[in-house]
Amino acid sequence: VSHIDPAMQIHKSFNATTQQTGSDVWTPTGGKKIVVTSVIVGTYGTTAARLILWFGANADTTFSEGTDQVLLKASFAPSATTKPGLVYCPIVPIFANTADHEIHCTTDAAMSLDISLVGYEI
Repeated sequence: VSHIDPAMQIHKSFNATTQQTGSDVWTPTGGKKIVVTSVIVGTYGTTAARLILWFGANADTTFSEGTDQVLLKASFAPSATTKPGLVYCPIVPIFANTADHEIHCTTDAAMSLDISLVGYEI
């Protein structure tokens, strides 16, 4: 059972193999807010790093702890034999506090990762 019409669902995909500093993962349609219903993160390679997914303005590339709205903060330590990941489906969707704020990706090292987001815009 869904709380929205399935036609409203938006799927976003992001891949990186270099260090990220506020890279755009999801840019909403003008005047809209992003609503996230699930996040899937897969890591590969051998570089461990901290991943932060956060909501910010278009030109904002620097995550500010305590100021920016966080979607996800987690550390991953992949190796030659282990490929950790995360499936996060919050019971209550996560709404961007501000219209036109994008979801940005920041990492503290050149980790290899795949991100899949599902949600909608209002």
